[in-house]
Amino acid sequence: MDLLPWTDWLLAADEVDCHRKLGLAWADGCCRHRRGRLARLRLALWLRLAELGYS
Repeated sequence: MDLLPWTDWLLAADEVDCHRKLGLAWADGCCRHRRGRLARLRLALWLRLAELGYS
């Protein structure tokens, strides 16, 4: 299994559509909630890769 796409994704910066709303980036909370889920998923994947010896 090629892990390069996964490691690139793990290190990528979060950028979601609501960041592009003019002045409304945090108004509906979408950025905060989506970034939190992505951060937790990234951390879980990173820890799993570390367990497998890919870090």
